[in-house]
Amino acid sequence: MRTRYTDTEDCTCDICGRKKFSKFVRTTKKNKPGDLKKLVGFSIHHKHYRTMYKESRDDIMILCNNCHDAGHMLATNSRICPSVYGQLYDNFVTQTGWEHEPYIIRKKQKYVNKGKKAG
Repeated sequence: MRTRYTDTEDCTCDICGRKKFSKFVRTTKKNKPGDLKKLVGFSIHHKHYRTMYKESRDDIMILCNNCHDAGHMLATNSRICPSVYGQLYDNFVTQTGWEHEPYIIRKKQKYVNKGKKAG
């Protein structure tokens, strides 16, 4: 079984630099010095879905949940209301390297995008 990208001791968010873990410095009832303590939830952001389940590190971004949610919120809202969110999303993409390819759902062995059959 391979190690997940977010399970490494030095895991940090590619955008804000937050660390996923810190080390205990004192002994507690459940932990000893050096044990890892989870600080924040992390997500994997797929830049595209062509290599799903066999992706390399270049195919993904490791993000804290806050940055991941912010990126998707800006992407979605820039399509719904481009006059308000378009420039914010463009700035976010430029500053973070965020890449996003629309998610394709497999349904009955045919690919479906936004509820329509791909042609």
